[in-house]
Amino acid sequence: MRPLLPALLPVVAAPAARAQTEPVRTSAGEITISTYPWWGHDDINPSFRRTSAPMYAPATTTYPYPTQDTLSRTKVDHTYQTMVLENEYLKVTVIPELSGHVHQVLDKVIKPSLIGLRGAWSSGGIEFNTGPQDHTVTCLSPVEAEFIDFGDGSKAIAIGNVEQVYHTQWVAIVRLRPGCAALEERIRICNPTGDRHICYFWNCVAVPNSPASQLIYPMTLGTDHAGTKFTPWPIYEGRDISWLKSYDEPTSIFSYRCDQDFYGWYDHAADRGVLAHANHLELCGKKSVSV
Repeated sequence: MRPLLPALLPVVAAPAARAQTEPVRTSAGEITISTYPWWGHDDINPSFRRTSAPMYAPATTTYPYPTQDTLSRTKVDHTYQTMVLENEYLKVTVIPELSGHVHQVLDKVIKPSLIGLRGAWSSGGIEFNTGPQDHTVTCLSPVEAEFIDFGDGSKAIAIGNVEQVYHTQWVAIVRLRPGCAALEERIRICNPTGDRHICYFWNCVAVPNSPASQLIYPMTLGTDHAGTKFTPWPIYEGRDISWLKSYDEPTSIFSYRCDQDFYGWYDHAADRGVLAHANHLELCGKKSVSV
């Protein structure tokens, strides 16, 4: 396995760590969330279709996964099993049944829409995507997960799966350290077949879109989702477009030839944000979507 090593760090204004800290605690539990179901009526016929985004691949399939395109309009209370990491600063909840999403407290309702590669997809939490393209074949399916004890007081949840289209293996290790208000993430992906396959990995992290929200991009030029329109950054047509309040409609913002290892989002009113860090020579992509 080759480590891709992106680290996703929620950054908060936290007090300095104490000289004596307690080990991270782990627990298993459950959470009930209002949900619009998508399970129970899968179309067993494999989907062979043109993709909606031909810049990724001209065609793809989700075989042997069934299609999840029957979405209920009736909301029900559904109980999910959870795995929890907790220290004095953070409580991290993972839901293996939702593709191992790192769940956020603000996610009050799970209502899928037909955006995923197989159909059903829901926003929220920290989503791991590896597979042929788009929101992956397991984006709303159970995956494997287990606790890890590193022996130094820190603990983690390892979330992984073997995707069945091309048999790509992936694992995301979400780690919490004592006395630290940051959540670390390490990703490993392996192609065991020896053949070349379509594959990419990215994280989908939902953050609040507020008047005080600003995108922190260390770049001078950005591009749109299709890579056809280039925009100076951050000042464009007399506006500072690093502020989310500058956008009237959903907009994708990709960095272009950025030579830095970080980018992020910051809420000036809440005095907290999210930082994504990765070696730009290995992982050059940086993307945000304002909605």
